[in-house]
Amino acid sequence: MLDFYKELKGIGYPLYLFTSDEIQDDLELHSVLVTVFDKIFSAKQMGLTKADPYAFEVIAKNVNADVKDILFIDDAQKYLTAANDAGCQTIQFISNDQVLRQLHGLK
Repeated sequence: MLDFYKELKGIGYPLYLFTSDEIQDDLELHSVLVTVFDKIFSAKQMGLTKADPYAFEVIAKNVNADVKDILFIDDAQKYLTAANDAGCQTIQFISNDQVLRQLHGLK
């Protein structure tokens, strides 16, 4: 999965990780994640949930972006709905190839 994100980063997309909990605090995993993602956000640390549209507004402000310019990729529909409600573009992750096809369709 990280290879997929590295491929996206290689295309030129800024990448941010939005986790529900604190997986990024695992020392071994953290050293890998920071090489792929520009910034890591934890809903738990933010005092919010990924199902809260406001969380996406907070992230947009933090990365100095308009929420409508954020593309959120996830496999869980409830999080995609929250991102859509906030104004983000979304892609439901099913496979790497499917997401890449959809990304190319956005350009």
